[in-house]
Amino acid sequence: MARLLGSQAITIAVKKHQGTTYLFAVRMESSPAKGKFQVTGMSGKATIRVIGEDRTIRLQDGRFEDNFSPYAVHLYQIDGAGNAEVSFVPESISRITVTVRGERLE
Repeated sequence: MARLLGSQAITIAVKKHQGTTYLFAVRMESSPAKGKFQVTGMSGKATIRVIGEDRTIRLQDGRFEDNFSPYAVHLYQIDGAGNAEVSFVPESISRITVTVRGERLE
């Protein structure tokens, strides 16, 4: 089961299935925002698929960003993440970390 985390700005859930990491992110306010994400344990460059939107995002040095319109939902497919941790770093709120295995939350 995925655990929901986040502020009122953007809420995330992370789920692993058959070796692929899925990140579900929802903008929870009526204004646009930029979401910044960290995939700890992945280095170099990779491509993240945005499910249902016919687009991809570049992951560089374990980080990627995406724009959110009001109340937008983005579903990301991250291949090759293994047991990497995925976190969302809001602009004005402390860091939120999700550990898929091990129940670590920050």
